[in-house]
Formats: sequence, structure tokens, C-alpha cells
Amino acid sequence: MAAELAKGLKTPEDLNQMIAVFKKIMIETALNAELSDHLGLPDLEVSFLKRIW
Repeated sequence: MAAELAKGLKTPEDLNQMIAVFKKIMIETALNAELSDHLGLPDLEVSFLKRIW
């Protein structure tokens, strides 16, 4: 996936934007996993709780 996305990079700003998106995805995934583990909830319940808060 990253190699395919990298083909469209033309400027350093494009690379910075792609890195920012990857960082955001990684951090959200890690935090969701930590929250699920901490609360003992499956992923669907955590996503529901995030929407109502």
C-alpha cells in the first residue's frame, strides 16, 4: 500500500502529508487497542462509546 501511494508523491509536502496520515492511523489504532484492553470491551463497543461521548 505504501509503495503504491509513494508513486504519486511529487513534492516534499506530499511526503509530509502521507507521513502525517500514517502517524494518525497508527496512533488511533494503538489508542483504540489500549482503550479496548483497559475497559475490557470489544472494538465495536469502544467505537460506539467514542461516538456518544
